[in-house]
Amino acid sequence: DSTSSTGIGPPYSAITGKGPPDHLFMDLFNMPVVEPYPISEPLSTAGRVNMNYQIVPFTYIQRSTGVRAVLKAERMTVIPNSASNVYKGINSGSGIANNDTTNNYHVPINVDQTLLGFEDWFNGTTTGTKDIFRSATQICDLYLYPLYDSNSSSGPSYDSQNVNITAFWQAHLLTGDNNLERPYANIYPRLTTKSNTFTVHYCVETLKTVVGEADNTWDETKDVVTGQYRGSSTIERYVDPNDSTIPDFATGAAAISSTGPGTALDRYYKFRVVSTKQFAP
Repeated sequence: DSTSSTGIGPPYSAITGKGPPDHLFMDLFNMPVVEPYPISEPLSTAGRVNMNYQIVPFTYIQRSTGVRAVLKAERMTVIPNSASNVYKGINSGSGIANNDTTNNYHVPINVDQTLLGFEDWFNGTTTGTKDIFRSATQICDLYLYPLYDSNSSSGPSYDSQNVNITAFWQAHLLTGDNNLERPYANIYPRLTTKSNTFTVHYCVETLKTVVGEADNTWDETKDVVTGQYRGSSTIERYVDPNDSTIPDFATGAAAISSTGPGTALDRYYKFRVVSTKQFAP
């Protein structure tokens, strides 16, 4: 459920401290990605975009392209209160069919305004504490801002207290709960907070010091670089479902306690190099 009891906006806010939010139930299930081809492997997030796009401590670097692509592909249903007589194609006053061909009630997401909510979460503007997203279901805690007017070129602007977006939805109460929730249902399977694939760029040099130096301290004026390799490697983190050392977490505390307190699946992750590329020159 991505809407509150009023049918408007997220059901939970970190400001109130009321929780846990109901959307966390989705973390108990996983829908495999099968289009355009079967991508998902056990415990894999391949093909999904990480919500935690901020790079710490290099926060001045904007790396939101992936999240922007996810949001750009989605549209929202937005029906103003003034369209009550026409938006279903019926003029209730005269009972005559009235096909509404002048208004577009399916509008794009205003990505720039929506991502300001992400930035607030990272910077702690609203909560007072800098944080990352712990679960992809937390997308349900963020408002999606519509790019909306008769030309789909404007809409409500972002503010950390959600005053503008709340007022906007009060003026668009004809948008039903199912339509409010649909964008979240489409976006959630495309997001993750735990990437499994990483590309590491590196420059490696082999060094040789002058014979006879006791401390092997590098001296730029005398020692030499004998070789250099520049490139990148794509590394995948994975869990082998056939690993017999993984306990059965579903059978209760007995299996977990046998391996000690704080047992987590993280310790069973392995790494493999998927590809390596040399940069030359």
